Amino acid sequence: YQSVLKMDDTFATLIEKSEEFGAVLGNSTLRLQAFNALTVGLAVSFGKDVLDAAKEVRQELGLSVTESAKLGFQITRNAKLLNILGGNADEVKNFAIEIANQFGNVGAINDKVFKQFVGISANTGLTGENAAKLASSIQSIQGGTLETSLNTIEIFKNLADAEGISSKLVLEDLASDTETFAKFAKDGGKNLALASIESKKLGMELSSVAGIAEKLLDFESSIEAQMNAQVLLGRSINLDKARELSLAGDLKGLAKEIKSQVGSQAEFEAMNVVQREAFAEALGLSVVDLGKMIRGEDTAAQIAEKRAEQQDKSFQLQQKIMKMLELTVPLMTAIQ
Repeated sequence: YQSVLKMDDTFATLIEKSEEFGAVLGNSTLRLQAFNALTVGLAVSFGKDVLDAAKEVRQELGLSVTESAKLGFQITRNAKLLNILGGNADEVKNFAIEIANQFGNVGAINDKVFKQFVGISANTGLTGENAAKLASSIQSIQGGTLETSLNTIEIFKNLADAEGISSKLVLEDLASDTETFAKFAKDGGKNLALASIESKKLGMELSSVAGIAEKLLDFESSIEAQMNAQVLLGRSINLDKARELSLAGDLKGLAKEIKSQVGSQAEFEAMNVVQREAFAEALGLSVVDLGKMIRGEDTAAQIAEKRAEQQDKSFQLQQKIMKMLELTVPLMTAIQ
């Protein structure tokens, strides 16, 4: 959603500048001078940016002059593209550096990989560091190339979008919890992407759901906590299905199952402090996360509202893109 807003501002500025530049090009005498000045200025600026990027990656990664020059050119070119699309241009360099940290070298990075990252970052706001970390986690599970790992990240994004959940929050959640990824990931991590989406609906992090699974699998203490909570609450609590899902590594199903156990907001408010603590302990939650999960009942309405707002913003952005393209045609004709 924030990326759409940034792109909206970017294209508004481009339209304004295009109109001003078009007025200058309307004068045939100034046309060639303006074009030459623009070309030289852009070339000098681009060259300086390439040099700066090459110096930074050489100092950061210890590359040779040739390697840093090549990487600096790729970083600069794709950073310009990301900036045009409304993203943070610096994240292209951050992506390259973290890829080197995660994989030990930059041999897997090429222009196609950079363009994949640019598309992901522009559409989600995902940082270069988190994109590289998530790509590394995915590759450790399913193997393949860096390109296939980035393709999988795009699949995760689409899954989140389909549920009306912020793809940036889901991707950052997955990237930040490498331990959970290593323990529970299947199908390249798709199961965890679905689990993260489900946890977001409940106002929780993926790590919290993973924590529930681990506590429930400590059978002796888990059953003891369950019995204690039943005595204090005066009602039965059945966590057999939750333990089964935990053992299978089905964190998405576990999140849904735990949600079915928590009851309503009114029931939670009626509990005293000791009952809340005992109930949370039985479910493998903190009292804070239990409260978040119960409040998650109204999340669906909030999601629908945000989705409608995002669609409206996207439509307005498309209209501005069309206007800019319309202005581009006479500008190109004037230059020729």
